Amino acid sequence: MNGLVGLIPAAGRGTRMGSPFEGLPKPLVEIEGRPLLAHALETLVGLGVAEIVVVTGHEARLVERALAAMACAVPVRTVRQSPLLGLAHAIAVARPLISGPLVVHCPDSLYRDLSDLRQARDRFLARSPRALQCVTVAPTGRSHRSAYDAFDGVLLETNLFSVGAGGRPGPLPLWSSGVIFLSPEALCGLPDFEGLSDEQPFTRYVSSLRDAGPFLAHLLGSGRDDFTSSEDVDAYRRHGESWGAAGGGTGVSIVLVGGDGRFLLHKRDDKPGIRYPGHWALFGGSAEPGETPAEAIRREVREEIGYDLDCFGALRRFVHEGKREWAFVGRVTAGLERLTLQEGAGMAFFRPQEIPDLRIRPDDRETLLGYLGSGPDG
Repeated sequence: MNGLVGLIPAAGRGTRMGSPFEGLPKPLVEIEGRPLLAHALETLVGLGVAEIVVVTGHEARLVERALAAMACAVPVRTVRQSPLLGLAHAIAVARPLISGPLVVHCPDSLYRDLSDLRQARDRFLARSPRALQCVTVAPTGRSHRSAYDAFDGVLLETNLFSVGAGGRPGPLPLWSSGVIFLSPEALCGLPDFEGLSDEQPFTRYVSSLRDAGPFLAHLLGSGRDDFTSSEDVDAYRRHGESWGAAGGGTGVSIVLVGGDGRFLLHKRDDKPGIRYPGHWALFGGSAEPGETPAEAIRREVREEIGYDLDCFGALRRFVHEGKREWAFVGRVTAGLERLTLQEGAGMAFFRPQEIPDLRIRPDDRETLLGYLGSGPDG
């Protein structure tokens, strides 16, 4: 055990879920036959926490009864939050039950690769920052999060940033993933809620942690699924059906973003016998046997342009023409003069406003427009 305590905020009303989940606490919405709360317990156990605290509030008895029926490999305690003043308040309510470092896991996120979160945990424990926030390149449905979760930082190692005061949106925006690791010092910096009656933005607390530093951000290479509304649940179920029926290996591609916000694309050869000849396309290829999608995209970029990715995360996974596909977003700090194209008719950087008018391979167009917020995933 590493001394970590896990915290699951399960007090909210989940009003954005709407029909058919009206009145049901969001942690009890079922995904793959199990409540989101059960998935969250499993994730925290997988991170090696010593115990778990679940903060209840809305329909507390219903959540607590459901929790009592769930098997868990570590002790689970509950504490009630009243009034409901937001996530920072939920942490403050649970603080008397916590000794040592804390990992907060919002149950409306599911994670595809637990090893990614374990790496974040190990970095937090090894470097001892005030806080480590797990982030993603895929924005959540909560549009207001862009106000505080997109930032620049100093890259310390692959997918790990040091973030301080004055962070600003950069060419590769990073967004909260619903997991944050907090030190005992960070818990001492919680706001004073005495006499307050309105919900307090978690953004304010996070900003205070960044200002105090040191504050780290770990970019998830494998991504996560976010459940903000009933549409997210429906989309996840539809995707699971098509994903399960797909075959033919795994494809990978990546949106490469330069320091000035332009996208690096390559042009396919214009000759008979290849698919989409003369089209612009994302870099990528197919995963080899035994490779994870993240390993495959790093290898493909190295082979195709001689560049080692040091910052990239999963954007979407989809099925195209019966094949499973993973699309990533990453940053490229090298100019064309430092890159060597190994195949194709050329490569170039394009401004975001140029993308809609380019002749781009159809699935890559969907990925790019989705990242820009105007496509099927945007």
